[in-house]
Amino acid sequence: MKPGELVAVVGTIGSGKTSLLNALLGDLKKETGIVNTRGTIAYVSQAAWIQNATLRENILFGDPFSKSQYDSLLSACALKQDLEILSDGDETEIGEKVNLKSPKFCMEFVFDK
Repeated sequence: MKPGELVAVVGTIGSGKTSLLNALLGDLKKETGIVNTRGTIAYVSQAAWIQNATLRENILFGDPFSKSQYDSLLSACALKQDLEILSDGDETEIGEKVNLKSPKFCMEFVFDK
């Protein structure tokens, strides 16, 4: 890795992504070797966080509604078919007490602004 380079760690479930990041953060006991880091490290936990609000409000997260961007998001995240099974579609109230079977509902999507 080069200084100033943005790095993303991706992989399948159980491939060691979280362990690698925890090792870099110093949260794992090192058996041997050296870990060197410079600069700033940002880590975003994989724990889902859902507001007690509608599905649409959870997707927009306070951003203004734009039909074209929203439709693009639903398509990119393959959510259109999932929304068809909800009686109120994206106006369905979700939160702590709602168990959504699709992990896609917990996905975070950032619009280019």
